[in-house]
Amino acid sequence: MKSVRLKRQHKESCFVLGIPEIDNVWAGIRRTHMVGIIGPPKGGKTTLSAYMVHRLLKAGRRVAVWAMEGSAEESWINKLIAAICFEQGYNITSKDLADGLAGKTEEERRAVINARLAIAQNENLSFIEETGYVEDFLDVIDGHYKTFNRFDCLVVDSLLNLQTKTGRKKTEYLSSAYILLKNYIEHELTPRAACIATAQFKQEAIKEARNKTDISFDETSGGETAETIRTPDNVLGIFSTPEERDNHVTTIYHIASRHSEQFKPVQVRALFGYAQFSSLNEIAEQ
Repeated sequence: MKSVRLKRQHKESCFVLGIPEIDNVWAGIRRTHMVGIIGPPKGGKTTLSAYMVHRLLKAGRRVAVWAMEGSAEESWINKLIAAICFEQGYNITSKDLADGLAGKTEEERRAVINARLAIAQNENLSFIEETGYVEDFLDVIDGHYKTFNRFDCLVVDSLLNLQTKTGRKKTEYLSSAYILLKNYIEHELTPRAACIATAQFKQEAIKEARNKTDISFDETSGGETAETIRTPDNVLGIFSTPEERDNHVTTIYHIASRHSEQFKPVQVRALFGYAQFSSLNEIAEQ
C-alpha cells in the first residue's frame, strides 16, 4: 500500500493549463514527466512557459528556471511582472518593462514595483543564470536543488543552448543531455519533480508550415536532435501566422505523448505581452 501511495505522489499533477479544450484531454504537468515546448524563434515558447510558471506559482508550487536563452530579467521576470499586473487590471506589457516603461500613471508604476517585489521575495521561485555545459549541467541543477530551491518543477529555456567543453558534436551531446535530464527528474529527486524544456522547430518545419493553410506538426518537427521529440513525455508546439498574432490568437499542438491521448490542435487567445493564454470559447461566452 505504501508503494502505491508513493507512486501516486510521484505522478501527481502539478498544474493544468486552464484551457478546457486541452485540460479535458491532457492531464497537464505531472511529477516525473518532462514536457517539451517547441516553436519558431520569437514564436511564444518562452512566453507559454512563463504562463505555466505563473500558474505553478499561484498553485503554491516551487519552480526553478534556468534561463539559457537570454537573461532572466528580460526573458522571464518582465513576463511574470506583466502577468501579475494584467490580472490586477493593469495593461503593462513585458516589452514596456524591457524598454524601461514601468507604467503611465503612478498607480501603474506602483503596481509594477509591488509585482517586482513579490517576485523577488517569492521563495518558491529561483533562477539559474550561468552558461550550461553538458559535462556538468546536472551538477549545477542538483546543487541549486539542494542549496537554494527544492523545486517541484524545473524549467530549462532552452536546453539546445547547452555547450560542451570537449568538442563533441552538437547533435550527439544534446541527445545525451535530454536523456540525462529526463532520468534526473524521474529518478534522482525526492519528491520527484516535473520538467519543462523549450526548443526550436526545425527550419524546414517552419518553412513548410508557413506555406500551408492546414498546418500540422509531427515527430519530425523538432530541431537539432530527435530527442527533443523522443525523450519528453509530452511535446507541445506553439505556432501562429502573422495574421493570427495580430489578432491575439495562436495554436497549441500536441505533437507527441507517451502516456495519454493527444489533443487536437487548439486555437487559443494569446496575449503575448502579458504571458496570458485562454480559451477562445471563454471569450465568445463573455
